[in-house]
Amino acid sequence: MKTVTVVQHHTREVPVPWRPNSVPDFVDVLTDLTMRLDTGRVYDRDLPTLVTAVNATVEALARREKTAQRPSW
Repeated sequence: MKTVTVVQHHTREVPVPWRPNSVPDFVDVLTDLTMRLDTGRVYDRDLPTLVTAVNATVEALARREKTAQRPSW
């Protein structure tokens, strides 16, 4: 999570939700998730939710790759 500084009468840091918006950002997030999974830094209770999300992502990549390989006549 990134933070921004909000200036009113004083300065304070407020957490701002961050989402990747470029391929390198997504690669960084996926690499971090892989490392956390490999080192046991993800709760077992969260694995089913991650499996569902990752499977959906892999399926979307496969669909996209399939359409990207179609010849454009």
